[in-house]
Amino acid sequence: IKDSKQVYEISSGWTFQPEGLMPKQVQVGKGLVRQNLLPPISGIYSVEIEYSVHDLNYPQGIFLDRIQDADRVYFNGQLIGSTGIFPPEGDYNPNWLLKRLYFIPSNLINLEGKNQLKIEIIFMNPAFPGGLFRSIPAIGNMQILEEKIIYEDGREFALIMLFFGVGAYQLFSIFLRRQALANFFLLMSSFSYIMWRVPLINFFINNSGIPFVNILSIFFFFQTVFPVSILFFCYSIIEQKVKWFEKIMIFIFLSIATIQAFPIDMESRIDLLHFWEILLIPSIFLLTFRIIAAIRQDKKEAILITIGICILFFAGITDILIDILTGRNIYLTQYGFLGMMIFSAISVSYRNAKNEKELSKLTVELEQRVLDRTQEIVKKNEDLVKDLSFAARIQVGLLPKSAPNVKNLNIAARYIPMSQVGGDFYDWIEIDEHRLLLILIDVSGHGVSSALISSMVKVQFTNFVKEYDSPDEILYHINNSLSNLKMNSFVTANCTLFDTLNKKVFFASAGHPHPLVTNINSNKTEYIELKGMILGWKGNKKYPLVERSIKPGERYFFYTDGVTEAKSKNSLFGEEKLFSLIQSTKSISIEDASKVILETLMLYNGNVAQDDLTFVIVDII
Repeated sequence: IKDSKQVYEISSGWTFQPEGLMPKQVQVGKGLVRQNLLPPISGIYSVEIEYSVHDLNYPQGIFLDRIQDADRVYFNGQLIGSTGIFPPEGDYNPNWLLKRLYFIPSNLINLEGKNQLKIEIIFMNPAFPGGLFRSIPAIGNMQILEEKIIYEDGREFALIMLFFGVGAYQLFSIFLRRQALANFFLLMSSFSYIMWRVPLINFFINNSGIPFVNILSIFFFFQTVFPVSILFFCYSIIEQKVKWFEKIMIFIFLSIATIQAFPIDMESRIDLLHFWEILLIPSIFLLTFRIIAAIRQDKKEAILITIGICILFFAGITDILIDILTGRNIYLTQYGFLGMMIFSAISVSYRNAKNEKELSKLTVELEQRVLDRTQEIVKKNEDLVKDLSFAARIQVGLLPKSAPNVKNLNIAARYIPMSQVGGDFYDWIEIDEHRLLLILIDVSGHGVSSALISSMVKVQFTNFVKEYDSPDEILYHINNSLSNLKMNSFVTANCTLFDTLNKKVFFASAGHPHPLVTNINSNKTEYIELKGMILGWKGNKKYPLVERSIKPGERYFFYTDGVTEAKSKNSLFGEEKLFSLIQSTKSISIEDASKVILETLMLYNGNVAQDDLTFVIVDII
């Protein structure tokens, strides 16, 4: 541990000593089972940790992630934390949902030598990998470790809430689908009707062994619930809400059904049955009025339901009147219900066919709209491509078209934008035959917005050179101009003045990558360390001016971050490779060197620019 502020992974040096056996080398991040250490097993992970810091300015901790074993953690022989239950203290409990993060007291840490970390575990469940398998243990700044857990838990919580929202949406979609509700209530109507048929009651009495009183409760319950299912089916198929007086009627039906579910005397059951039969009449009238309203709205399925309702109405009224007047029932209602079920099924089929037809029509309309929209987008894209091509020609036209005519100085430059236009830019202006002012600009991002900003900086550079010839003053005034604008982009720049008469070079930087200098006459290649705030961040900021003597044979290399950040798979080109590349090309001509450098970078990029790529080479002769 070289810095108490950082966090380090403990990836090597681990041993595991099973109880009663010798320790053996093991890997963390890999389960014990995969290392031929099978449960049930208990033992101790051990590793040595060396601190090479003078003071602990930050609290230290160790993070083991979630492990599927009970554990105790010791640092230099002292217990610093444990999770789960070890037998015989109680029943084995690994508590594997809990992430292990333990604080290391500073008085336990040996800053001058090695420290011993031991993790005692007991692993019992053969379905788990066992041990420190989920991730590599990490040690270091406790705050960073805590923030990592908070971030992961927050991400998991976000993911949980996301999936909860998706589930809730699906649930409400199911309940709001009209056909799904209609089918459900039609099914409930059928089931309720079946459950109060006399043949079924006889079957239960003879074969189920259920007490007769209980069978009667079931019979009367479903008989009373039956009209409620019918009402809900009709309302769902004609897509109308249940009004308050209809809700009262449904509430009375359900109250009667609830009473019928309890063991009461037969006389009370019959009284409730007669009351239920009387309530059927206003219920049918209410439903009839609602269906008539649906017919007026040209809902064809309402007509089909009306036919079924009429059949059920006349059959039911006949049964009710005969039952009230004579006490007998000729069971015409079952035929009425059969007729209603047939027409109800037809209405559902009609609704499905109607929806499919409407869906097909909407699909055709949607396809036509998509086609029209696609053609519109293609046309706009063609216009955009033309505009971008024009913008690219303008941007290239703003770059210097020929090498400057400055004595004892050669220059070469390359510019490859990521897209047609980019945020990189370079320019040079001859002050006189011995002095050249060079600027290199990099605007964060890519595309049109970055190109506009870089072009604006180019104009400002051209204007300020008329008044100032010192790089620090030029950056100072450009920064003041940009700071008055509210930009979401960062602008870095390097401004350099070459004076071949006095053999001097002057640098000023605004957060830009450090230029490189090499010499054909020596093996020395080095970065020129420059400091300065990015442009446009805050006004009235001075930029340090760095002076350096120039010598014949020197080659200066200026570049944007697209050079060092060239990517090959998951690897960046980096400063080290750039350093070697400049060193290897210093003895060839400036044009040949530019060509080799560009080809090397593009090859590393897979011939596809991952970022705007710009560099300028200046030779002192």
